[in-house]
Formats: sequence, structure tokens, C-alpha cells
Amino acid sequence: MNRLQKQISKGEQVLIDMGLYVPLPINLQILLDQSERDVLNSLRHCYNMGETFVSASVIALMTGLGEKTVRKARDRLVDMGFLTKGKTCGLGTHYPIEYKKLYTSLLALNNESDPEKRVVLAKEMRCKYLNINNL
Repeated sequence: MNRLQKQISKGEQVLIDMGLYVPLPINLQILLDQSERDVLNSLRHCYNMGETFVSASVIALMTGLGEKTVRKARDRLVDMGFLTKGKTCGLGTHYPIEYKKLYTSLLALNNESDPEKRVVLAKEMRCKYLNINNL
């Protein structure tokens, strides 16, 4: 058992043992808005469960968001480079997750120890990814 496992409470371990989850890097909370996180996590979950094509309506059911909100969040994730649009079929569209960009972004945020500077960095990254010129 490693050091991290020793620090996890019994309640958290029960949830982990249940499975059917995706890890949530804490700094995604300052980089992505709630709907973007919900869409990304839903896609990650579906892909982990072997579903290749996922529709906006399925994500809306999974998240409680409206389909329009799901589509806007998905499009922002594409614009930021965290998703790319793949093939489409009757079941939906496959949006490959760009894990390298996700990892690089989270690593930069994780490496900033000052929480206020981390928030500023996240806003700067988000503006850069969305081609917004002002904070």
C-alpha cells in the first residue's frame, strides 16, 4: 500500500472500489467551467465503458444539462484543444480526448504553488486556448 492509499478514508475507498468513475484533477475546477467539466467527464466515462460514439442528448441525460448547454461546452472544449471532432454515426460523434494537452495544462497548474497565481495562470491559459485577448 503506497502513501496515498493510506491517506484515503474508508468512505472514499468504498467509492473507489465501486468503480465506474473518472478521476477528477482538482485544478480542472479553475481551468474549465462546470458544464465543460461535466461534458469532459461524461465523455471520459463513456469511452472508459467502451462507448465510442456519444450524442449530446446522452450527455444531457448523464449531466442534467440541456442539450444546447452540452453542445456549447463541447464546442469550447474543441476550441481549447482538449477534444477533437472525430467520426459521426447514428449513435453520436466520437470526440477524441487530447490527453497530452490536458496533462500539459494540468501539470503547469499543479506546478504553481501559490493558489492566487494558479487562478491567474488558469485564466491566462483559458484566454489563450479560446483566443481571447483580454482577461
